[in-house]
Amino acid sequence: KPFNPTTCIYDLIKNEFDVDLPIGNGTGLSVDDAIVMRVDTEYVKNEYLVLNYLALYRLVDWHFIRQALIRYGDRKYDLIKISVTNLINSNNWTEVYYFDVTDCIELNAILLNGVD
Repeated sequence: KPFNPTTCIYDLIKNEFDVDLPIGNGTGLSVDDAIVMRVDTEYVKNEYLVLNYLALYRLVDWHFIRQALIRYGDRKYDLIKISVTNLINSNNWTEVYYFDVTDCIELNAILLNGVD
């Protein structure tokens, strides 16, 4: 069944695995509660690390379906849709996670275009 965390993903990963990923608050289950990616040029790699840790925590496997950059208000979000398989009973379903990547995209634009 789909994941419904009661705490932000950063806290879950920090508490369970003692890993300090460059992410802020959020569960990632909606645009309004997106996982905020801290400014980092490798933010996409970090999005996949989040999904890997969530899978490990939940004893599930996941496979990428699609990723899209969407705008909501003045913010930009990576929407990542995945297929999830329960490793115990082989049930599967799809999930969508939202990552606020606004600050990361702005940093990459500055790096690519140079600073005046």
